[in-house]
Formats: sequence, structure tokens, C-alpha cells
Amino acid sequence: MADQRWVAQVRDLLRDSVPVEHQTPYLQGDSSEYAPPARRSYDVAEIDRIATWYGLQREITWTLAAADVRRVEDLSGDQLAQLRRRLRQLEDCLQNGLGPPDAPPGI
Repeated sequence: MADQRWVAQVRDLLRDSVPVEHQTPYLQGDSSEYAPPARRSYDVAEIDRIATWYGLQREITWTLAAADVRRVEDLSGDQLAQLRRRLRQLEDCLQNGLGPPDAPPGI
């Protein structure tokens, strides 16, 4: 009997509750400024994986210096995506035995 009363009370509370509307920061203002949190965490993890595996920490350091930030997490969504694309391009070159795409051609 007590269980049924408790269930009825919970149902009443849920029915009477009003959902709180919230706005996530990446949906406010300029959408290019922020990426969705899941996308950002995926990009950061992939950047870390590639940089650690291939020793490309200098690329990260140069990008952070150019953006005038201290951590990868402080980059904007576009900067983060650009760094990820650059590291993926370098990863592809290294896997195929090619030089960096911005290096002068070999003799």
C-alpha cells in the first residue's frame, strides 16, 4: 500500500513539474564560434592521438601560439577543426611515406 502511495506521489510530481528550458552556449550567437561539446571532445581526442602517435606536438604548439591561447580546449570550433584536418593530413602523408604537404618538392 505504501509503495502505491509513493508511486502516485512521484507520478503527481512528474506531471506537475515544468521543464526548465536551457540554452547551450554553442546554440547562442554565431554558430561557427562553438562546436557541440561531443564534437569538440572528439576533435581534442583525435588531435591528442595523432600528435602523440606521430610526435607532432610542435604542430599543436604552433597553432596555439598563432591563436594566442594556452590550451587546445581554448581554441574556437573552427580553429579546432582546422588543427584536426592539418594533423590528419600529416598523418596521411606519414602513413604513405610522403613528406609534409607544405614542404618543397624533393630532388
